[in-house]
Amino acid sequence: MNGNMEKFVLDISRTPESITYISRKTNAQYSKHLSEDWHGGDRFKTILMNAISFLLPSGEKLLIDVINNNLKNINDEKLLRECKWFIRQEVNHSAEHIRYNNSLCDSRGYDYEKLQLESHINRNSYKVVKRALGEQYCLAMTACIEHLNSIAGELMLTDKRWFSGMPIEMIDFWEWHSIEEIEHKAVCFDVYLSIYGERELLHKVMRYSAQQLGHTILSIACNMYQMEGHPKEEIETWITQSEFMAGENGILKTIERKISPFYDFNFHPWDNDNSELLAKFTT
Repeated sequence: MNGNMEKFVLDISRTPESITYISRKTNAQYSKHLSEDWHGGDRFKTILMNAISFLLPSGEKLLIDVINNNLKNINDEKLLRECKWFIRQEVNHSAEHIRYNNSLCDSRGYDYEKLQLESHINRNSYKVVKRALGEQYCLAMTACIEHLNSIAGELMLTDKRWFSGMPIEMIDFWEWHSIEEIEHKAVCFDVYLSIYGERELLHKVMRYSAQQLGHTILSIACNMYQMEGHPKEEIETWITQSEFMAGENGILKTIERKISPFYDFNFHPWDNDNSELLAKFTT
């Protein structure tokens, strides 16, 4: 199959029947650790994870707004139910990460508003993206962002480098987030296919989204590091050049390899069936 294929609308959900959505709330008592370099005493890894959390609420709001706006266009009852669970889960994620981020800024002396402004997070609102690029682009972006989130979630649950050295409260917090990202990983993708079915734009948006996500996390991390009184070049070099991040088996190249199947015209997120992984963490 190739990029010249006709539009193919798949008006169904392809999430396995075994996946049971639950809108959980985390009870992780993470706040007491936020003033520390809680990732095994490593400041760079701690700031990287904190930067990821800081990015999430604006992205989650975009996803919620886009899916809410497209509920009227969904005919498959199973997919419609999944969309409503997706929204519930993302509402909880956004609220919890906002709580985390406020506590983080209080604990480490960060300027919350400056971080948002300098990291360009507010540019990604639904109204801004829709006005500039249109509804199809917005929905394609939700499919791509959620796929990237599910890749990160899977790696957090399976790659020991993510959690090694973390206190149990931080592990509980990130496990909670990762589990639900995997559960609903195909919802936005299936909504996009059910309404538009066209993959070329989806592929273009993925290339942009992956790059932009990386740039934004880097920007947030650099600003956090500067606010702690250090030259941002130190953490920028670590993120872009260290073996842990940029080596052949580093985090960035591992994610890149995980993204690669997305560009196949037969691809679906549940081609990677990690339902057994979910069962391990939810039973």
